[in-house]
Amino acid sequence: MSMFSSLPDLRQLAHQQNGRPLLDVTPRYEPFKTTAEIQEEKKKNIRFGWFGFTPDFLQVFNTSRWLLFFVGVAGALECMSNYGFIPGIISTLERRFEMSSSKSGFIVSSYQIFALVTVPFITHIAGKTHKGKWLGAVTLLYGIGCFLFASPHFLTGRYEPPGSYATNVTSSQTTNTLCQSSNNDSFTEQCTTETTQSFSELSNYLYVFVVAQFFLSQCGGSLFTVGIAYMDENVKKKVSGLYVAVMCTTVCIGPTLGYVLIGRLLSLYVEWPDENGYS
Repeated sequence: MSMFSSLPDLRQLAHQQNGRPLLDVTPRYEPFKTTAEIQEEKKKNIRFGWFGFTPDFLQVFNTSRWLLFFVGVAGALECMSNYGFIPGIISTLERRFEMSSSKSGFIVSSYQIFALVTVPFITHIAGKTHKGKWLGAVTLLYGIGCFLFASPHFLTGRYEPPGSYATNVTSSQTTNTLCQSSNNDSFTEQCTTETTQSFSELSNYLYVFVVAQFFLSQCGGSLFTVGIAYMDENVKKKVSGLYVAVMCTTVCIGPTLGYVLIGRLLSLYVEWPDENGYS
């Protein structure tokens, strides 16, 4: 007789007591994947493209050098617009949209305010997700911000310089359309409702500029945090410092080019190419 013959059958006992047999918990193992299958699966996950669009001809850009190029160019453009273009046109925005210096100053400072608030959350979230996709998304936000910042120029009517209509009206008409000093005995202080309404409508574009700065700040905050970390993860340790140095050097070119270009662009009339004798 076997030494185990006296032991009860656990399955039969469970069936008698509970009316159901014990569950079969024997693990089922999947067959092991070959090295070639694993490598093929990895290649599908790291292919370069846009969502599911990953054709073979785009894989030439799937290298660390092209990553350095794209991140460097994006950083240079971002710094060109925020540290070159926008500060250079502040006085022009004040005249064109009838803003005070405090409002135009808030447009510039809002970029840093948004970056200060959002960058800690951005770096925390991006660190747990795909950094490459995150950089692509914030670069898209940068483009949206640029279009928003330029949109007030196209949404407003044609710009008429102050005093441009004075040569085509009589002296009585000039008195009724211009605001005169109240201490002048020959004229009375008159500001029409239409002029005041126009001033307030143009000033409301301040909010469009601030929203545009919010989108721009998301790109700047991500490039110098997530971008550097992503680049460091995808290059060899001995060349990581060189890649970061090249990126920072490329980014520093942005503000310089921004001031040079904006200096040339400001010499053009706001309604270019129709100058009407103005510059």
